[in-house]
Amino acid sequence: MDEYQWNARIAVGVDGSPESRTAALWADEEALERRCGLTLVHTVLPPVGSSPFSAGLPKDLNPEAEVRQGALAELDEIASTLTAADVQTRIEVGSPSGIMIGASETAAIVVVGSRGQGGFKRLLLGSVSTQVATHSQCPVIVIRSLPDPSADTVVLGMDGTAGSSAAIGFAFNMASLSSWRLVVGNRSHGQVMSAVLGSVSHGVLHHAQAPVAVVSRHQSATVAP
Repeated sequence: MDEYQWNARIAVGVDGSPESRTAALWADEEALERRCGLTLVHTVLPPVGSSPFSAGLPKDLNPEAEVRQGALAELDEIASTLTAADVQTRIEVGSPSGIMIGASETAAIVVVGSRGQGGFKRLLLGSVSTQVATHSQCPVIVIRSLPDPSADTVVLGMDGTAGSSAAIGFAFNMASLSSWRLVVGNRSHGQVMSAVLGSVSHGVLHHAQAPVAVVSRHQSATVAP
């Protein structure tokens, strides 16, 4: 995977689930506001050459190629509905968490749906979300559903650690881009975004209906538009 393909772009994991399509729609609006590129990425697990079932498959049958073709068709269909000026599609071979973490090394933001199918199915249920949120080098946005159009608030949650400055910077940046209000420690409903850090992120990811940003100490405090 070429890390430069993600440079300062928003990277979105797409897997065919309705939630990943919702994530792509949210990321499209964000790319418009930030005036940055948007990359839709579908992951394909590497082929298992030593499978005992592979010997009985017809020689002209290529399951990986068929999966790639289906994924590419889906990516192109989703991309055709988006309005950002610069939308690219990618198919990468590897695990969803590994691909998204790799993208985060140069991406501006990584976006994933709350629940998916295939490789993204366990997101918010444990391993994948924990890996991406823990190891991502840029802010991670988890989308359960699109925010209410009337919502105009960014809710910031902090854990008091030294890394809180990254979450504060990201939340201020999000609020300023859209002229939203920024509320610290508010539990009201209808917020546009919850920027969370550290120990509180796990619970928020499981229960928040609004998009959730996970920002940790090793990530950039702001994301330039």
